[in-house]
Amino acid sequence: LTQVKMMTEPSDCPPRWSAEFLEQVTGGASAEVAADRWELTFAQPASDYLDFRSRLDKLNLSLENVVVQEADHQLVGTVKVKNLSFSKQVTVRVTFDNWQTQTDFEATFATPSGLQGGGNAPTINLFDTFSFKIPIPTLVTANRIQFCVRFICEAGEFWDNNADKNYIIVKPDLEKNKNNTVGNGIRSAANGNRNANSSQ
Repeated sequence: LTQVKMMTEPSDCPPRWSAEFLEQVTGGASAEVAADRWELTFAQPASDYLDFRSRLDKLNLSLENVVVQEADHQLVGTVKVKNLSFSKQVTVRVTFDNWQTQTDFEATFATPSGLQGGGNAPTINLFDTFSFKIPIPTLVTANRIQFCVRFICEAGEFWDNNADKNYIIVKPDLEKNKNNTVGNGIRSAANGNRNANSSQ
């Protein structure tokens, strides 16, 4: 025994490390979570399989899942569409300024999915999957991203706009929301009418 250390903290409490010690151990890295992270205002569509399948049967397409890659400043997700024809075009219509402007981003075909034939039978794909990546501007003044999905094929044009509500991702700002509650309500109503027209 060469050294005895006297513990000043109770045995049921974690040690009190100094700021200097933490900085030395972590190399100055911070574990704080940014307060301005993007948050989904909707559940991932594929998380409820029965509702997801019902939406596919009714609309012929559905957003499957979406995530915000904060470090890369991009929106990444997948869309499932019914295999109505060989030729398909899937686009994501997105706005970063409450529909003052909008941009269509084309999704790309991903791996086949759906019912697969067995043995020597031909493979049957009931649905196809498309993936998309959308760059997020460094400055989004509205603190929200809204988007919907369009599917065009020989059978027609189909939309998934989350039951006329659009898919909305927000960056919460409590002070801003407090000051603009009434204004946001008016804009939401106007956007609802605009969204209904865009999906026709």
